[in-house]
Amino acid sequence: DIVDDVDEDIVDDVDEDIVDDVDEDIADEIGELFGCTESDANNYDPLATDDDGTCEFEQLAECNNQVCWDGTEPNLVDCSCPIEDDDSEKKSNSEVIEQKRDYVWIIFISSLLIIIFIMLKKKNSSN
Repeated sequence: DIVDDVDEDIVDDVDEDIVDDVDEDIADEIGELFGCTESDANNYDPLATDDDGTCEFEQLAECNNQVCWDGTEPNLVDCSCPIEDDDSEKKSNSEVIEQKRDYVWIIFISSLLIIIFIMLKKKNSSN
């Protein structure tokens, strides 16, 4: 285990040295490479030799224990929540169903009245 750890440390050191040498060689050939040189930035460029001020860092916003409409936690970068579903279409569908129920009752009662009217007419005509 100790030998493996030592070997890994040596390999890591050698790999970093090789990358640094290659980066320096590229920089010597091409000249200055502008970009973000801060390794903890979102857009870190390992080949950049000169920082050009374009480094972007993820900034976590304070969302004050906010909970989104759907019960999930907001996006920690800007405290935004998922877009709410548009219930207007669902409501209109439920309204249509309710209207159809009303029509069924109207048709049923109308039919019942017609049947009663016909039966009364037959009864009066038989007398």
